[in-house]
Amino acid sequence: MNGDDLTLRISTSTRVGRGYELSNTRILGGWQEVRFTRGIERCPSDFLVKMTDRYPIATRPEMQVQPGDYCEVFLGEDRVSTGWIDRFVPSFTDGAHSVTLVGRSKCQDIVDCAAVFDGFQLTNASALYIAQTLCAPFGIKASLAEGTNQGAPIEQVVIIAGESAYDVLERVCRYRGLLLYDTPSGDLLLSGIGLQAAASGFQEGVNIGSAVASYSMDQKFSDYYAIYQGLDQFSDVGGAPNQIAHLVDESVPRYRPRVVLSENLLGGSAVAEDRAKWEMSRRQGRSFFVRLNTDNWRDSAGALYTPNTMASLAIPSLKLGSEVEPVSWLIAETTYNRGRAGTTCDVVLMPPQAFYQQPFIWAQFAPDQVVG
Repeated sequence: MNGDDLTLRISTSTRVGRGYELSNTRILGGWQEVRFTRGIERCPSDFLVKMTDRYPIATRPEMQVQPGDYCEVFLGEDRVSTGWIDRFVPSFTDGAHSVTLVGRSKCQDIVDCAAVFDGFQLTNASALYIAQTLCAPFGIKASLAEGTNQGAPIEQVVIIAGESAYDVLERVCRYRGLLLYDTPSGDLLLSGIGLQAAASGFQEGVNIGSAVASYSMDQKFSDYYAIYQGLDQFSDVGGAPNQIAHLVDESVPRYRPRVVLSENLLGGSAVAEDRAKWEMSRRQGRSFFVRLNTDNWRDSAGALYTPNTMASLAIPSLKLGSEVEPVSWLIAETTYNRGRAGTTCDVVLMPPQAFYQQPFIWAQFAPDQVVG
């Protein structure tokens, strides 16, 4: 594992009950092209590597890798992903044989597969406990990022038959204002918006090969109305029906109203106001983004550029900060590339408020309640 070469550590997986055992571990290199992508809105992370075929002759049918093999991905000495090989794709052209491997982290199983939990209902459980419970059958650990507040226990979570564990957890995390994405070990992390900053950012004329920014108005609105449709029709205080919160975005130069329904059963005007704030802040954040290409996977301290990390931007040609006054945006996604064009990293950055999560009150259901 020298320099920043990409290395795959492959092991054969054998099912044992609901678990698995690993054997025949081997190291693979000799790549021709590499692409590995991580993001705070991409779960699981995924990779593609193209390499020469050790046994290109038809009389030697051995396969270096089998679909379903366990795979650890290293960029230099850093492990960046742990998961499974999804596809083994051999190909040939005149005088050349190659193999393409496609894989994803272990979290692919909570995205692809149905949630497994007896009773289909969890009561008075924290977001972390729910994640740990739903991830456990797949051999995936769940953890809470340091300094992240997961809030109070959630009164009730009902799992709809057939929905994936990730669908349930995304709903839970949206309720608690948490992001969820995988770690280099292939496990799941629940986190707020990252406060840690990269040791160095991106500056025009220094470490940016190309960049494109987008400043849009089409997804923004001047006035946001959030309607709370309460069910407690005879409440004396707090929860009266059809309460409306109104917020104004002064950056929109003309009248463009948007009405949203506050998804909740309880909470009244406070929840409607939170819903309006989320709608406006998220749209403000996502109306700006920059996608850039740099010639290194690492910052000045030698750390890989990592999603959910703040980075400074000084790209005056794109009207985005300057060397004297850079702006600080959040890294949303990184794609590490290596091939004939050399070593590059594609980075997508947005203002932090682009990832504010939607506040709403958890809809509690009583499946055993008799109405009549």
